[in-house]
Amino acid sequence: LLFLILFKNDKFNFLTPLYPFLLFLTIGFLILRDGLYKINSYIFRGFIYIVSVLLLVIIVEAPVYLLLLKLLNFRSGIASFGIFALIFSPIILIYPTLKNYYQKITNKIFYRDYYDIPKLINDFNSSLIDSIELSVMIKNVKDLISKEMKISYIDFYFYDISYIGHDSNLSRQDVSKITNLFRQKFKPLYNFESSDILSNDNVCLIIPINNNGLVSKNDKNKNSVLGFVNLGKKLSGQAYTARDEETLLSLTNSLSIAIQNVLQYEEIKAFNFNLEQRIKIATNRLRKTNEKLKALDEAKDDFVSMASHQLRTPLTSVKGNISLVLDGDAGKISDLQRQLLEQAFTSSQRMVFLIADLLNVSRLKTGKFVIERAPVNLADIIEEEVRQLIDTAKSRHLTLSYVKPEGITDLMLDDTKTRQVIMNFVDNAIYYTPAGGKIDVVLSETESSVECRVIDNGIGVPLSERPHLFTKFYRAANARKARPDGTGLGLFMAKKVIVSEGGALIFESEEGKGSTFGFSFPKAKLAVNNYVPEDTDANLVAAAS
Repeated sequence: LLFLILFKNDKFNFLTPLYPFLLFLTIGFLILRDGLYKINSYIFRGFIYIVSVLLLVIIVEAPVYLLLLKLLNFRSGIASFGIFALIFSPIILIYPTLKNYYQKITNKIFYRDYYDIPKLINDFNSSLIDSIELSVMIKNVKDLISKEMKISYIDFYFYDISYIGHDSNLSRQDVSKITNLFRQKFKPLYNFESSDILSNDNVCLIIPINNNGLVSKNDKNKNSVLGFVNLGKKLSGQAYTARDEETLLSLTNSLSIAIQNVLQYEEIKAFNFNLEQRIKIATNRLRKTNEKLKALDEAKDDFVSMASHQLRTPLTSVKGNISLVLDGDAGKISDLQRQLLEQAFTSSQRMVFLIADLLNVSRLKTGKFVIERAPVNLADIIEEEVRQLIDTAKSRHLTLSYVKPEGITDLMLDDTKTRQVIMNFVDNAIYYTPAGGKIDVVLSETESSVECRVIDNGIGVPLSERPHLFTKFYRAANARKARPDGTGLGLFMAKKVIVSEGGALIFESEEGKGSTFGFSFPKAKLAVNNYVPEDTDANLVAAAS
């Protein structure tokens, strides 16, 4: 054609139809030789099917047809053809089954490398999720690919990962060469079938496993690889085709994602393990520290109890002797001496109260604080306690008043501990009421209860601090300023005593205007005539809240 165009010679026009035919033959030859679009496979399989049909007709149908013509004297024509078709219709129906069976046989003979790609990918993905351990997952993948693609062996090599999935089919020098080759060129795959770069001539194909974002610390290229797949020769002896390479690349891409997930899982698992170990260590330390604190707390309680008992006796003697001197039993004293002795008596009295509170707290901790009930007349014990504090109130320029009522019902209470509560309420009122103030102690009785109130016009309690007022060692901010040496145990113990005796606290306050502290006891339960003795354990304050 080029000759005709260049020389404009029409003598060879008769050859024009030959040129397309030659072009068709050339393209067909190239397609068949290079396996383009796998058309050679389709042509070969189609040729096998055509031959199989012809063989079926020649071997089975033709002899039967001739036999029928001879024995039954059939004539060729429409009628004989219809009878023939009716006889051979079962053969037509079973032909698909024969075709599938024949295809399996031809696959084993002519298509030994054939595999179903969708099935392989589906099985491959299933094997990736069957296990969360990298070694097990790699073994499953190796077994699957080797079996389906009929490969002599397949190995996996990983960089910077603890698991190395190879069976020494490559030497260290080979691995180093492949590694350098990948890191320098970053090609998608390498076919080593005709290469002499490796010492092992059984290696046919090397495919990199892309990291998909998992970049190693020393690698700046985000398209670098985690490792590579090393594949041996096919069992059939055939070379790897483009179809094989595309399939393996797709599988390794899925594998790299699975590896990333496994590594993340292992990282989380290791983190959880380390965290659990740290928690165990911290828990053991806390347990040991708690045991030490408990031992220290018990030692503290023992010390407080012992010290309180040891201090109580000498303080009682000091207080008694001061009282005798004040009463004139040791002779006449001057006004200055009286003033100093009264201050000493007041301080010793406060020390007695403090020791009593410490003893009670210690007994609460050990469960030995018991309410010892006996008939008590509140009018009498309040009078006695108020009388002891009148001088203290006068020294602070306060008015302390108490009008003793008549006919107050006797109650089953703990005399000593109830006195402590009354003394605590009155003592607090004296110390938290400014000079010139007034304190009234009021005892009253109703049809259902006996009530005692200590009313002052002192500093009061701030609204925000009232919920914490009866807790151990707690003191309001204005109370700490007015009396820095307080302990915060008086109101705590008062609540424990009153509640354990079966009564209820009375508390009212307004900051800057005064407070009311007191208690109320039900007569129906605690009156001497109505009282029913309780079990000893029920009287333990430690068993109460």
